[in-house]
Amino acid sequence: MSVESVDLTVDGIALGGDGVGRTEEGRVVFIPGTVPGDRVRAELTERRKRWARGRVVELYEAGPGRVEPSCVHAGVCGGCQVMHMDRASQLESLRQGVSDVLSRIGRVDVEVDPVVAGERALGYRNRITTTVRRRGGRVYAGYHSVRGRRIVDVDRCPLAEPAVEAAWSELRGAWGAGASLLPPGGELRLTLRASADGAVGMMIVGGRPCAPTETDRWRKAAGRVLDGVTGLESIWWRPLEAERVHLAGLERLRDTWLGIELDLLPDAFVQVNREVTELLEADLDGQLGPVSGKRILDLYAGVGLRGIRWSASGADVISVEAERDAVETGRQAAAGAGSTPEFVHARVEDVLPRGLAAGADVIVVNPPRSGLDAAAAESLCAVTASRLVYVSCDPATLARDVDRLSSAWTPVRARPFDAFPQTGHVETVLWFKPREGEAA
Repeated sequence: MSVESVDLTVDGIALGGDGVGRTEEGRVVFIPGTVPGDRVRAELTERRKRWARGRVVELYEAGPGRVEPSCVHAGVCGGCQVMHMDRASQLESLRQGVSDVLSRIGRVDVEVDPVVAGERALGYRNRITTTVRRRGGRVYAGYHSVRGRRIVDVDRCPLAEPAVEAAWSELRGAWGAGASLLPPGGELRLTLRASADGAVGMMIVGGRPCAPTETDRWRKAAGRVLDGVTGLESIWWRPLEAERVHLAGLERLRDTWLGIELDLLPDAFVQVNREVTELLEADLDGQLGPVSGKRILDLYAGVGLRGIRWSASGADVISVEAERDAVETGRQAAAGAGSTPEFVHARVEDVLPRGLAAGADVIVVNPPRSGLDAAAAESLCAVTASRLVYVSCDPATLARDVDRLSSAWTPVRARPFDAFPQTGHVETVLWFKPREGEAA
């Protein structure tokens, strides 16, 4: 197939961070690494009837929001999609993206508030996940490339909190030649997480399970790694299709979120941006008002931080979560905080049809990136509550679910939060009221 190049002007940013331009014939072209106002020559790398993808081969004129990226890997590493944009342009592109998908996919016209952002646009991630690939006697360690086919070797990540960035940099030397002190496997995924006081835990995922005597060997190796990395306090390993194994250091790290103490494994799910999480939770609290005496159903609750806080303030809270570790962590944290929410270990779609939401004043859903299960969305259309709150990390699945919920719920307020600066991702809180003629 012959190479086709086009000249065009970028006039928008799609969700995910790609610039959007149009050819003279009207075909939409998505171009990574561009900003509105850029005039470029783009080589088309993927062509469809109505749209195409391209890459910049020449920048004729830079748009007003273009800046020099603060990372040498920007544009090659797939971790930061919009580091070449100034902050104002990043935030407006996120707001516009949320607005566009709610209108186009969700088929609703709801005002989208300006994006709420923290002060830190770098050094904000308390958790990173990298890939270590052993191939041909070499080790490639870092993030997947923009096109996802190779690993970009990254020795420092400016998005990571200082403790995480320092641990990653030191780890690359501490794991030995050929990463020989890490468990076996052609490709491993490493999650590094820092607690509030800077202690770091690591979860290694991948490789084959091994006999107990061989596991002892990897425990000894992990001990050497632990000694060689400042601040590293815990190492776990989860081989493919096997139970996780504690290799070295502490079994869990003590962390503090929103004033609540948690004992976490390195790969436990909590938000990656502490500052913006506090802003989002404060906004939720402000919109809910006093919760004492209210019955709140917290679905996809994770470790249940919201339920623990609201229960301590007098609410009757039921927190539903399918991940057993998260439920146990939440129960322990609640006991330590003197809070008494009810934790239900189950899938949301399994318990909602059983009347769990009966009598709820407020329902909060915070599903994974894939959004609501279709059965859960159907059940939510049959419940009675005064308000439904949807916390989303993917505007596209949020918009799809808005359409699924439309028979019973009307969205009234959308507020995006810049929980992932320098990327095309955004956290969105969407408030619903019962559709007229449904619940009061």
